[in-house]
Order: sequence, then C-alpha cells, then structure tokens
Amino acid sequence: MDNFILSIVTGIVTFVIIQCMVVSFKNIFIPWYQTITYRGKNIDGKWDGYKATNTIGTNYVQDSDSESTIIINQRGNKVTGELILTKQMDGTSCRKLFKILGFFIDTVLVADVIAKEDNTMGMGSVVMKLAEEGKKLKGKQTYISSFDWVNIYSRDLIWVRK
Repeated sequence: MDNFILSIVTGIVTFVIIQCMVVSFKNIFIPWYQTITYRGKNIDGKWDGYKATNTIGTNYVQDSDSESTIIINQRGNKVTGELILTKQMDGTSCRKLFKILGFFIDTVLVADVIAKEDNTMGMGSVVMKLAEEGKKLKGKQTYISSFDWVNIYSRDLIWVRK
C-alpha cells in the first residue's frame, strides 16, 4: 500500500514539475527568444492618436486635435498595450481605457482594441502601416461604439510617435 501511495504522489509531483517547465518555456523562453531574433521595425512607446481624412491613396491628413494616447509594448512581432481615449467622436472630453492586442509584421500593425474597464463598452480593430521614417502609423479603424451597438463604424486614423 505504501508503494501505491508513493507512486501516486510521485506521479502528481512529476506532472506539476513538467507543467511548470512547459509554462515557463512558453511564457518566458519563447518571448525572450523572439525578442532576441526579431529584426523588424520597433513601434514600442507612446503615440498620439488623431482622426484623419484619406484623400488620395495614402495621403492622410489630420482632422483633429489628439483624441487618444496609445502606449505600445512590443516583444518580437507581438504587440500589447493601452489606448486612452480622451475625446469622443462628438468632441466632448472623456477618459476611457482600452487594451490593445495584436501583431506587427513587416510594417503593418493589426490589432484588436477592447474596453478594459467593466463599466465601459466598445471594441474594434485597427490595421495600420508604419510611415514617414517610423514617426507615424496610418490606417483604418473599424469599431462598435459604446453608444450604438447596432452599427459598425469605420474611420481613418493617424498615430504620431511622441
């Protein structure tokens, strides 16, 4: 009976050790290795977000004062971060937090923007291209407004590196 109990305990301890090693490998070693071997552009840092007008092709023109502050953390091609919305579409001031989850491959950012606070609604996606020697990200945002869950909106954006 002692051998039976000892083998069960040993099996459980072995399972826990292997799981800890797998989680460590996935969450520590792989991101570290990706950061070391990544040779692409870096968009880490703070950005100011502006509504824009896309006139011809990729000629984006800023339409407004800054509407948001974006904080991007990049590890390899994986992007996480925060978007702090400071101005609503109608121009009124606000403060809403959104989390950013996505990928930056070559010069293109593809990310989801999801409300971070429990009392805030709204979500969307951005597809943006790095431009002007890495000083701006220009592209489109598709989103569902926290005020209107029936319609899906799209608009042009410019993010300018601080």
